[in-house]
Amino acid sequence: AFGKRYMRGLTSLVTNGSTTGNFTGLQSITTGVTALGNKLSTATAFGGGTTIDGSTSIGYQDIAALYAALDPAYVDGAIWTMNSQTRAYLLGVTDTLGRPLFTPNVTSGGFDALLGKRVVLNQYMPNIAPGKIAVQFGDHKAGFLWRQVKSDLRIFKLTERYISQGAVGFIGFARGGSNVLNPGVPPIVSLTQAAS
Repeated sequence: AFGKRYMRGLTSLVTNGSTTGNFTGLQSITTGVTALGNKLSTATAFGGGTTIDGSTSIGYQDIAALYAALDPAYVDGAIWTMNSQTRAYLLGVTDTLGRPLFTPNVTSGGFDALLGKRVVLNQYMPNIAPGKIAVQFGDHKAGFLWRQVKSDLRIFKLTERYISQGAVGFIGFARGGSNVLNPGVPPIVSLTQAAS
């Protein structure tokens, strides 16, 4: 229970940063592409059709553009990050030939690959909305530094302090920080939804 709660809090800090400045979050990475929405269709090729607003949708060309925006040096270790609601949306997105973007994994029973790269769910990533970064792609080991001071999460059991109440107390303690790394060429790129 401590570990799960600790990891959820840590994931929130690593994603969104902290107000104290000791955590720089992944959401601070704005290098990448702006979503255009699902503009590729047969009708569009002939000068007609409808255009879906890029502030509230993601199309095949957005994912392809984000993939292309990452420097090839980082593609081997790259992963996609998004929340489960964004993944659910992308399950319905197809390429220009009608093939789904997501490849179901028959051995694990999940949709864990997008254009051949692993998808990692992060529930602290925002939903698809104007001006938000709903999808990131890159090598997080090369583009993000997480540092923990001394050891991992430490848990202290306080038996004597609450003995008069017939209870036992626990305190969890950890120190750490994070920073986004950019060695000249960004190892992580973001898909930013267009402003409404």
